[in-house]
This record gives sequence, C-alpha cells and structure tokens, in this order.
Amino acid sequence: MLSTFKATLMLDNVEQRTWLEEQLARDEDGVYRYLLDHPDCETVSNFSHVFVSKPDGSDLYMSVYADDGQTGRPDVVVELVATFLRKFRPDGYWTMSWSTYHEGGYCGGGAAFVTAEKVEFMTTANFIATQTEHFQIDRRIVE
Repeated sequence: MLSTFKATLMLDNVEQRTWLEEQLARDEDGVYRYLLDHPDCETVSNFSHVFVSKPDGSDLYMSVYADDGQTGRPDVVVELVATFLRKFRPDGYWTMSWSTYHEGGYCGGGAAFVTAEKVEFMTTANFIATQTEHFQIDRRIVE
C-alpha cells in the first residue's frame, strides 16, 4: 500500500522545531524516536519532512509528505502531531488528508482531524458507506 500526502504544521518558535527534530531522529533500525514511545505504531513509516523558515531564520512551518513510492503511513504522522499538540497547543487542532493506492488497483484515501485529546479518522470507504446508508434511509422515509 502506498499513501501519498502533504501536510503542514505551523510552528511558533525554535523550541517547537528542536522538539520535532528530536522526535524525527531515527534509530539504527530506521524507527523514528517518537515511535519508540508509541508501540501501537510499530511499523517503520517512510515519509519526508522539511522545515521552512522566514528570511530572518524564524520558523514558519514543517511540511511532512510522502510521494513517489514512499510507504508513508498517515497514522504515524498523526501520532506525532497529536503528541506535539499535547505538548505545545493543548487547545489547537490539525488536519490531514491522503490518497492511497493498493496493489491490484484499488484506490482510496482518508482524512484525520487531530486535537490534543483525540484523533478522528475517516476513510473514503467509510464516507461512501455512511452516505449510502443515509441515502437509503432517506429514500425509505420518502417512499
């Protein structure tokens, strides 16, 4: 399965960038440091990140992305951002969307809404199933 995504996390200060750099350091097995504290995200995820700064050197944002065959797992990025929000922005939120290609030609995708307290996921399959169910219920009410 290949997931393609690009998402941006706004940064307020150098402390936030330093913390993210520490979390995104990899161990000898290629596992991100922050995943060592989250055993539920045990799979190594292959995504890239870049910090973009203002001309004066202060940080504007971090961009995370997976493309061109990377095996990016959105849930791994979401866990990092949820931890970031708990530490730096307990009243904030962040969103992410992605597209997914599975061997055999199946395409899908999803989205996440992330806060310090919880993460809500929705896949395209869930969306279609929910909308189909609502449509069928509405038709029964009208008929």
